[in-house]
Amino acid sequence: SIEIPANVTSIGYGAFENCSGLMSIKLPFVGAENDGTGNTRFGYIFGASYYYDNDDYVPASLKEVIITGGTSIGSYAFYNCSGLTSIEIPASVTSIGDKAFYGCSSLTSIHFGGTKAEWNAIAKGSIWNSFTGKYTVYCTDGNLSK
Repeated sequence: SIEIPANVTSIGYGAFENCSGLMSIKLPFVGAENDGTGNTRFGYIFGASYYYDNDDYVPASLKEVIITGGTSIGSYAFYNCSGLTSIEIPASVTSIGDKAFYGCSSLTSIHFGGTKAEWNAIAKGSIWNSFTGKYTVYCTDGNLSK
């Protein structure tokens, strides 16, 4: 597992490339910068040059992603991260981009740090969750199922 402290403001391209046994990662934001500008795909830190390369670079062993900060999950962020089973999203997130979880076929749980009403209020892009597994969203006041 890897835990990136909350005070980190950027993560370099390919910083975790070839971490083939990685099972869990906790990070303060998705992509390269904590301000959400440029390279907002998860695979960037594993060496993926484009979103469609996520499945070639994000380790198949990676099952759990915990995001501790930020206000958005960008378009194509976890595109085709088919090994991912669980993700934790903080209540600070107010938008999830187009195809952000597209192809996350093993996804079974999304843990959201806010209420069901706050989850439903998140602006979600076009087919943000297409071709995902059958998952449950766990909120502070109950659960929602896909």
